[in-house]
Amino acid sequence: SDGIPDVTDSDDDNDGYTDEQEKAAGTDSKDPNSKPIATVGDIDNKTVVEKQPIEPIEVPVTNVPHNGSVEVTGLPDGLTYDPATGKITGTPTVTDWGKDEEERDFPVKVVVKDAAGNPVAEKDITIKVQRDTDGDMPDVTDPDDDNDGYTDEQEKAAGTDSKDPNSKPIATVGEIGDKTVIEKQPIEPINIPVSNVPKGGNVYVAGLPDGLTYDPATGKITGTPTVTNWGKDEEEINFLITVFISDADGKTIAEKDFVIKVQRDTDSDGIPDVTDSDDDNDGYTDEQEKAAGTDSKDPNSKPLAATVKATSKAVLPKTGTESSNLGAYGLAALGLVGLMALGKGKKEEE
Repeated sequence: SDGIPDVTDSDDDNDGYTDEQEKAAGTDSKDPNSKPIATVGDIDNKTVVEKQPIEPIEVPVTNVPHNGSVEVTGLPDGLTYDPATGKITGTPTVTDWGKDEEERDFPVKVVVKDAAGNPVAEKDITIKVQRDTDGDMPDVTDPDDDNDGYTDEQEKAAGTDSKDPNSKPIATVGEIGDKTVIEKQPIEPINIPVSNVPKGGNVYVAGLPDGLTYDPATGKITGTPTVTNWGKDEEEINFLITVFISDADGKTIAEKDFVIKVQRDTDSDGIPDVTDSDDDNDGYTDEQEKAAGTDSKDPNSKPLAATVKATSKAVLPKTGTESSNLGAYGLAALGLVGLMALGKGKKEEE
């Protein structure tokens, strides 16, 4: 009775649903008490990442009354619902994260209302927003939330804030005592204690003697030192070693010096020359070689063997015992006297 004949009236019974809706729903378009039921279809809960545009979220509704509406409330900042498309779109933002908060659930309600503004259907869903401090991936899966070059574990151990790129651990090289090693002998591995090496950073060791290397995987210096340019009487060389820590850009952020002293071992007997009495193992002590003017570092340079000369003294290898030629001459003289006496006795008997 609205003065519009049913043949041209889109809502014959004026119940708020078009005749087409009623036909689709199987209700009676001539009976205002028989009308479709408004529904909100299934919507899965969603997980989105802050500061990243979301995949549009479809909001399926059916049988919205004539002049009715669909409202979506509780959305995170940055997301909106468009009734024309029936979708939630946008880029979520959260500005009040707690210090260690990494996810937040937003309860979202979809409501279908009739022309008078009365709710006729509704459904609740949850949109979970994940924090992304540095804008690369959610903090819940990011090993370095603030992308400052230090992992969250490193920051936790150091007591710094993994959500603040300006709060980061201090890289350090621990204590390393000076070392003394012997050339041509494998060394005891030298541990290089470093902490808070940034992601993408490096540890390198400069100034090592030939034959020694640093392995970042083990954090140790190993090898067998060699020196090929010893001075004539040189028996020890101090090598100044520097340990560097650099960041991902190659900038040095920590360093420490220590000394490796390499001791010479001319004859490779495992005894350094500084304590070896016979450096070249040629059978003559270093003192003997010094007295004789020969080279205690060269086994082919050694004092001459003993010779018989009047009033001279010979040096015996190793023992250092001196023998006098005077004793030899004395013995020869005594022998001559004995022979003369024996000859005289035989002549008297004849």
